[in-house]
Amino acid sequence: MQEYIKTDKPLVSILLAVYNPNEKWIIEQIVSLNEQTYENLNLYVYDDCPKYPLNEKILKKYVKNFDYKLIRGEQNKGSNKAFEELTRIADGEYFAYCDQDDIWEKNKISLLMECFKDNEVNLACCDLSIINENGEKIYNSIRDIRKRIVYRRGNNLVMKLLVTNFVTGCAMIVKKQIALKSIPFAKTMVHDNWIAVVAALNGKIDYVDKRLVRYR
Repeated sequence: MQEYIKTDKPLVSILLAVYNPNEKWIIEQIVSLNEQTYENLNLYVYDDCPKYPLNEKILKKYVKNFDYKLIRGEQNKGSNKAFEELTRIADGEYFAYCDQDDIWEKNKISLLMECFKDNEVNLACCDLSIINENGEKIYNSIRDIRKRIVYRRGNNLVMKLLVTNFVTGCAMIVKKQIALKSIPFAKTMVHDNWIAVVAALNGKIDYVDKRLVRYR
């Protein structure tokens, strides 16, 4: 195990679920994780494609600033179950869910973690820009293509989330105890919407008005 900068900041576990990813895109994603300015991180990767396993050489080459753990599924479970498995095993105080083909801005985790200075905040999220297969920006905000999204912050947001989810999994950080309360994930909802509902039932949701993910 490598030695990293000692810090009193809470540990954030990045939870990355992969399924036969495009090699160029997964490298871009992992590089953007490695370049995060937040100093206390680790990475859990769940490989949900036994038939075409992720080459661990990618992780060994590009994850330099924190530890990682690779878990290989014995059979394909689907993204919800893959993220649920990651939620069960990760040891951070906060969880940052991650897709296999996006790019995170370097200050994404740092800015979202600022929201948790308010102890009542259970989940923090941000906006996303949209990029194409070549990494070129094609929309300034996800709201340009999902017109019903309205970002909100505060208490009593359960009904708003059930009508129109405004929390995207790769653009959120959630307290560990809230994520664990959400297990097992609802079979009829995507993991991000379900976790957001559980977070709203138990406290506040906050929002950073910046596009901190380049979403593909």
